[in-house]
Amino acid sequence: MIQGHDNGREQYQNERQIAESIPALSNKRFQISPLSGGMTNTNFLVDTGEDKYVLRIAGSGSEILGISREVEADCAARASSIGLAPDLEFSDPAKGISLTRFIEGETLTPETMKDPENLKKIAVSLKRLHGAHSFSGEFSTFDTVRDYSNKAYLRNVTFPEEFNTAIRIMDDIEKALGSQSSTKVPCHNDLLAANFIKDSEKIWVIDWEYAGMGNPYFDLANFAVNQSLSDDEIKQFIELYGTEDSDAFERVKLMQVASDLREASWGYLQSAVSEIDFDYIGYGKEHLDRFIKGSQQADFQNWIAKVKG
Repeated sequence: MIQGHDNGREQYQNERQIAESIPALSNKRFQISPLSGGMTNTNFLVDTGEDKYVLRIAGSGSEILGISREVEADCAARASSIGLAPDLEFSDPAKGISLTRFIEGETLTPETMKDPENLKKIAVSLKRLHGAHSFSGEFSTFDTVRDYSNKAYLRNVTFPEEFNTAIRIMDDIEKALGSQSSTKVPCHNDLLAANFIKDSEKIWVIDWEYAGMGNPYFDLANFAVNQSLSDDEIKQFIELYGTEDSDAFERVKLMQVASDLREASWGYLQSAVSEIDFDYIGYGKEHLDRFIKGSQQADFQNWIAKVKG
C-alpha cells in the first residue's frame, strides 16, 4: 500500500549503516539507492555487483495499522517456500528491517494485469496460496475497518458525515456473508498491481505485511477492485481461480465493496500517524466515495439476498 524516498545524505548514511549491519552484506562492497513503492515503508536497492536485494525499512507507527513484523516475516517465508514470493534473506522484526532478493522484471499495472495470460497466472497463484499450510496471524476486513476508524477517532481525525452510514452498510454485508465471512485460509490481503512483478518465467507477489489467515473472497475482491475489473472480467477471474460456490460472484462483489471501506479507514488513520508526505485524507475520501457508490448499485441488494440464500 506508494511512495518515493529522498531524505538527503544524512538519511542515506543511516540506511547504509543499516545495510552494513546485516550479515549477508556486512563484508561486501555494495551500492545502495532508493526505490519507489509502498505508502508505509522505505525501500532501497542494494547491489553487490553479484547479487541484488531490496532493503525494506518499516515506516514509523506501522504497528498502529495492525502490522506485525514477526507475522510478516513468517508469511513472506512461507510464501517463498511455495514459490510465490522472493527469498527472504534477512529479517529483524524488532527493528522493522528486512532484506529480500531483488526480482529483475516488470512491475505490473492495472492495465497490464488484465492480459489474459497474466490473469490466468495470478488466479492459479492465488488458488495455490489459499490452499497452502496455515500462515501466522489473522485478518478480517470488517474488524480492520472498526480498528482503524476507532484509532483515527481517538487521534481526532475528522470523518465525513457519510462514514457512519458506511459502517452500518458494512455491518449489513458482514451479516449477510454469515459464517463464511470468517473462513480462514492463507491470504495476502493487499493485492495492488504494484505488488506483482513479472519476470521471464513467472509472476512474483511481494509485500506481505498485511498477510495472514483470512477470507479467500476478500483476496479475490481486493484484487478485482485494485485492477478495476469489470463484472465480466471478475467472472472470468473466478472461473480461472476455480470454486464450487454458486454464489462466488456475489461474495466477491460484496467483499469488493467492503474492500474500499478498508482502504478509506486506512487512509484516515494514516493521516494521523504517518510522516510520509502523501494526501491520506484525499485517499480515504476517494475510497469512501467508492464504497458509497458501490453500495448504491442496483444489484447490491440482490447480492445480499443471494449470499443469504
